[in-house]
Amino acid sequence: MGKMILIKLALTTLVTFAIVTIITFKKGKQKGLNLKRLFTLAASVLMLATLFSCQLMSPQKELLNLKSVETAETLSVLLKDQNNFYRNDLIYQEFALDGAVSLPQADAKTSSRDHFDTNNQVDGILEADIIKTDGHKIYYLLRTENVIKVFLIGVGGLVAEMSELDLGDLYSDSIYLTADYLIVIGYRYQETFHEPNSLIRYWPFFRFYQGVISVYDKNDLSLLYELTTDSNFLDYRLIDDALFIVARKNFQGGELRPTFIEKTDDGEERTSYLDYDDIYYFPELPSSEMTIFLSLDLKTFKKTTTAILSGVNHIYANEDHLYTSYSFYDYDNDERFLGVGRERTQILKFKIDTTEAQLTYLAAGLVNGFLNNQYWMDEDNGYLRLVTTSYNPIKNRLYVLKEEKETDNLITVGEINEGLGKPNENVYSVDFHQDSCYVVTFERIDPRYLVDLSDPFNPTIVSAVERPGYSTYLHIWNESGSQVVGFGFSADENGVINGMELLAADDTTGIEASYKLPYQDENDHFYYSYSEASYNPKAFLISPQHGIIAFPLNSYGSDKLKSSYLIFSIDFESEDIIKAPLIINHPLSDYQFPVERGVYLSESGENPFEIIYTFSNQALISYDLINKEIKETIRFKPVLETIKVN
Repeated sequence: MGKMILIKLALTTLVTFAIVTIITFKKGKQKGLNLKRLFTLAASVLMLATLFSCQLMSPQKELLNLKSVETAETLSVLLKDQNNFYRNDLIYQEFALDGAVSLPQADAKTSSRDHFDTNNQVDGILEADIIKTDGHKIYYLLRTENVIKVFLIGVGGLVAEMSELDLGDLYSDSIYLTADYLIVIGYRYQETFHEPNSLIRYWPFFRFYQGVISVYDKNDLSLLYELTTDSNFLDYRLIDDALFIVARKNFQGGELRPTFIEKTDDGEERTSYLDYDDIYYFPELPSSEMTIFLSLDLKTFKKTTTAILSGVNHIYANEDHLYTSYSFYDYDNDERFLGVGRERTQILKFKIDTTEAQLTYLAAGLVNGFLNNQYWMDEDNGYLRLVTTSYNPIKNRLYVLKEEKETDNLITVGEINEGLGKPNENVYSVDFHQDSCYVVTFERIDPRYLVDLSDPFNPTIVSAVERPGYSTYLHIWNESGSQVVGFGFSADENGVINGMELLAADDTTGIEASYKLPYQDENDHFYYSYSEASYNPKAFLISPQHGIIAFPLNSYGSDKLKSSYLIFSIDFESEDIIKAPLIINHPLSDYQFPVERGVYLSESGENPFEIIYTFSNQALISYDLINKEIKETIRFKPVLETIKVN
């Protein structure tokens, strides 16, 4: 039942109650009429309607920007109005686009284990990836075979392959691990066929994604719960036992409302639809896209959903709030015909409730320019700080936004409008930490800017260090935010890229060190090198606490793929800040599926070890950091035909 229906029912009941009361008291009769029961019923219905209406909306806010569609007719009209004369969606991508024997388990009573895996933007806010560990088992999503391999870490860090989960027709690149569950987030293909006719000479069909969340018992790998949607999943965050997912609705199936199919371990299946009252839109910023905000309580498998007619490119989340960014072109009347317009970004703010696994809409705002990834956003003490860049004309900005208390406006309270980048330089990487922010811009050289954000109303550029090349990823290394480690590309004085480079710097003291990855093999033959880490921060294994940054490096030469995993030690107190890397070479391959990830495990006690486990589609290779040697190699059986490298 929709909220509007509930409210109308409550009001009707209350009006009936008032009329009957007047008539009854006029006649002086109260027999046969339970006024208290009638009043209780009306109040309950009204309270129920109010409760439902507060799932997304904050009751303390005056909503100036957002409205509910309320009816199917309104939603249909809004979605059909796709030819918005003044706006085009603008979506930006990243810059680069033999088994083991069973071994005894470690005794938890006599040992203590330390581990880290996925490189998360915010500590405690977990992001999905293709590999996870709880310190005792490693779960690796082998995408070339569409299976999840599970390894037990036994005494001394030796590995035993325990089991394998075949995902069937569920395709994924995202898994989570909790105390109880293995969560797989992926998609299935759904095809809709249409009969051919004289105007269509081929058999046409639509293929679209069904976003799927599958929850398994992490020990016996039995399926406990599955949620299938008619949406493409955009991004997700796991905080304690609350899973938050942002998705884009598919309309190929014909149903305008988001659809959800839930399956439980007892075989029960139920289908539900999002009510029209829970679908919202911005009258001043119409969109033909529908973004779904899905929250799942992993304690009870209770879901909460809402939808907004808007798009999402990136999300940022901490323990208190979730933000989304959506970039588009904004045109004046004549600009569309000239092919020019303003690049703008809409920011939405939501309150996170991890106890109830719910999101509550709080505010919306607009800024100039676009954001390239989630790392360009950060919140501190209720202030959202973000960096944008533009191409027409080229301009870089830093904004500080604050939510208004009485309304749902997200307003700019501080800004740097000039000085970030030289002429024709765009932003390439950003990293925030408390009161500090590093920004890298590039055209021919790499100015690295340090920004002081201690006064949110007056952000200030503290320093600008110029050097050839640019970093695609920055990671602040110390608590004060003065030390930063960057990874990207080196260049000559003309801005021509000539290699990949790891950088460590402290711009408050002028300390800087770098390590350039070679572009030549042992025979001085030129070959091409690349790393997934240059465009995907999750490919990094990073821990400032352990002084480690590691990532895969892949090189082409002599018609072969050389696939390696590099482990660097970073110590700003040492004369050599960046030590020469430890290199783990995976088997030479004719496949274009190189080494992908690494995880760190260590143990104290009677059988201490400190090991990094690296994974490719061909093998697991573990490296002993104490003895500086390969610990173990486990080869996987290849199941694909050989793909020659051209």
